[in-house]
Amino acid sequence: MIQSYQHQHNFTYNWIVRTRVDGYWSSQLPPELFIPKQYVVPSGSSYHGFNDRFGIGDYNTSIAALSRLSIIPELDSAEFRYLNSESAFQAQLSVRNITCVTKRLVPFCVISDRRYRYYIFFER
Repeated sequence: MIQSYQHQHNFTYNWIVRTRVDGYWSSQLPPELFIPKQYVVPSGSSYHGFNDRFGIGDYNTSIAALSRLSIIPELDSAEFRYLNSESAFQAQLSVRNITCVTKRLVPFCVISDRRYRYYIFFER
């Protein structure tokens, strides 16, 4: 999709920010999150891999990060099997030799209507 849009409009993105449709930015993305030749993901929710809910990368690292389905044969050849989403994402970047950096201060969260048994109260 990205490549065909670029081709139709005769340009190339320098950076691609990937998020889920239920994601929310709470502020502007700071410039230090844009690191050439590295894919940046938020810390936390890694489940033995890389957090796959949000990512920032230059064009080449983003294309590798967005190749979830097309890379399946390469993952199988490299004997990566029975992976959850986060560990599959880590393997995917590894197979493509992409360095992934986790950053704590990414202003991002996932919006959910789930109800939990615990409550967190914030005092001002």
